[in-house]
Amino acid sequence: MIKSAFNVVLLETIMELPCKKLITNSFPDCRILKADKSQGFILQYIRDCGADLVFIDLKTENINILVEYLTIHQIYTVLIGNSLLYDSLNFKNSTPHFYLNHSDPENSLSVMQQICQALVLRQLNQKISRLTNTLSHLQNLTLSISSKDGFEKINIFDILRIEADRSYCTLHYFNSSKILISRPLNALEKRMPEGMFLRIHSAHLVNISAISKYSKLEGHTVLLENGQKLPVAGRRKEHLIEFFKSL
Repeated sequence: MIKSAFNVVLLETIMELPCKKLITNSFPDCRILKADKSQGFILQYIRDCGADLVFIDLKTENINILVEYLTIHQIYTVLIGNSLLYDSLNFKNSTPHFYLNHSDPENSLSVMQQICQALVLRQLNQKISRLTNTLSHLQNLTLSISSKDGFEKINIFDILRIEADRSYCTLHYFNSSKILISRPLNALEKRMPEGMFLRIHSAHLVNISAISKYSKLEGHTVLLENGQKLPVAGRRKEHLIEFFKSL
């Protein structure tokens, strides 16, 4: 059984498919749609579902149009029927798709395993791609700051936390170095990427990746990965709790 990680649609004709139970057992959240609907309705339904996978009875009318649409949009397609009908419709060059011969139980089980593996692999590759893009983007995030020596370009990704001191701020880096700059914390906070830093106090802006623990004891504090403890302001507690709940 595959949990609700994928959006799956079963498009069936009036006759119930022999392998329907196998499909619904494998994908319990599968949406079932009768193929007697108009072509436009079916395509819109698939779009609205954000389908990752569509099972189609080979007896569905105008199936070539459906398969072409799914192929163009890189939606995995499973064609269901006997081998004679499958061969006669000539889907050999349509990708990505699978063929499920419902008259061959052993073949059906093997194909379902291949489908599940393909979906999981695609999802994993998508996550890796998003993570790679995010890291690449973050590594290129820079900030130009003025210091007593002039100007300096820093990588925001390297900042552990920022501590305010009146109209000045101290930038603390992950490598334990720090620099004093003549800019207020509010101004710096506005220049940070959304969701990357958390304001826990009027004097402290912290990189969320460095937060290890929030303690309600000792007047509410945050423990950072380097062992430092920072105070949490009363009106900032809810934001911190929401952050931990979102993990």
